[in-house]
Amino acid sequence: MAGISQRIDPRIVERIQALAVDGVRDVNEMKCHIQVYVKNSLFRGSAPPPKSNKRFYPSKSTLKIHMYNAVIKQRSAQVDQANLIEKIKVWQVENESDFFEFRPYVDPESKDTTVESEGSVEEDEPEEEDLEEMKVDDSTSNKGLLFVHQTSWQRRLPNRFGNELSVLDATYRTTKYSLPLYFLVVKTNMEHKVVAWFVTQSETTDAVKEALTVNRK
Repeated sequence: MAGISQRIDPRIVERIQALAVDGVRDVNEMKCHIQVYVKNSLFRGSAPPPKSNKRFYPSKSTLKIHMYNAVIKQRSAQVDQANLIEKIKVWQVENESDFFEFRPYVDPESKDTTVESEGSVEEDEPEEEDLEEMKVDDSTSNKGLLFVHQTSWQRRLPNRFGNELSVLDATYRTTKYSLPLYFLVVKTNMEHKVVAWFVTQSETTDAVKEALTVNRK
């Protein structure tokens, strides 16, 4: 009974998502892949758990959910970035004095920064669980996603009021991608003002340092 009620092993989730991204769309095929993975990789040289253990042998409905999540993550990440690029072009026309800096998301494995339009993928929408959030990846350092924005009046304030003290405030889990959103704040002669904001792929010192350096251009 304990095996039936256990949550799915994170390694199984990772394997399902990787196979789904590689093109596995049939649930029965995915189930066979997972069984082989459990036997030959996770428990190689030892007895694997019984097939009733849902931690390592998830049901077809659970497999379908995680397969769907993986496809949606990939599609949304690429399409949203493409939409953002187009939106930045509009903002630059409407606000010529504003500053924008954007660099696409980097896949930790492929390091591919190209934003391509995604074709349609035929998948039935799952009836359980909501979409999982994109995870922040710290392995990309300062080579991953970066989006910086400053208005013209924001660019003037750090030079006037930010020489002694500037405050960096971060928010998390405010979007479906769970990327860290930072606000650069200075104390003016009236009140505290946000003088820049930026989004980074990772939370490393190098990533934040690069974003702050871009703000000083």
